[in-house]
Amino acid sequence: MNNGSSRLFAVLVFLICSCALYGADSAQDSGEKKADRAIRVAAASSLQFVLNDILTAFVEETGQPGPQVVYGSSGNLFRQIMQGAPYDMFLSADNRLVEKLEDATVAYGEGVKFAEGRLVLFVNTNSKLNLKNGLEEFKSALERGNIAGSSNGFKLAIANPRHAPYGRAAQQVLQSMGLWDIAMPHLVYAEKVSQAAQYVASGATELALISRSLAVSPVFQEKGHYELIAREHHQPVAQAIIQIKKTQSGDALFDFIRHAKRADDILRRYGMR
Repeated sequence: MNNGSSRLFAVLVFLICSCALYGADSAQDSGEKKADRAIRVAAASSLQFVLNDILTAFVEETGQPGPQVVYGSSGNLFRQIMQGAPYDMFLSADNRLVEKLEDATVAYGEGVKFAEGRLVLFVNTNSKLNLKNGLEEFKSALERGNIAGSSNGFKLAIANPRHAPYGRAAQQVLQSMGLWDIAMPHLVYAEKVSQAAQYVASGATELALISRSLAVSPVFQEKGHYELIAREHHQPVAQAIIQIKKTQSGDALFDFIRHAKRADDILRRYGMR
């Protein structure tokens, strides 16, 4: 082999080795990124503010990437997951939907209950509805068709009972109190419970039956006041969590929500424990 051929051979060997090393490094980097990627979370809209606070604490304490969250009604998110939507974790306002995912074997592991939702009557700050006597004036307003001191009718927002757990609980409350039929002309259906809260905040409706976790959030607590609904008027609104796919970050978040003191403190602050 002459000198020119030797030099050419040496260059080719160098290039081949460099490419092999680069490929190995790239594969390692890709694996690390895959392990550390932000997980995709589907969560009930009633959890929007409480979960945002929990995720901030989670990132601060664990150093894990901040999850990407999509909020919606539990029923709609459940259908998306069953149709193959690429979520890694599901936080539902209806534990029965989590149980259905287990039965359908589309989830990793088992779901667990982590909190209890409470229903409230949320009233716009400009409304004349008096809550000093609990729900008595609310009942009277529905029976009269107007709020005392106002000759105008009013609207009551609830999430759609067909796919929103808090909407179903709202319907149960009205039925339990014997008010469903007379309430129907006043009802405005929202796609999800956070939208029902927004209707009151914007003044589109005077009243709404929503989750306490939304009513006490900084965004809504200045827009209205609320009266807690007794548990006896509706079935429990049990919040449950399940991993759809196993990931390192998902394992960490699953444990954090269930067991971390900061998560527990936040859930208590929003009235969910």
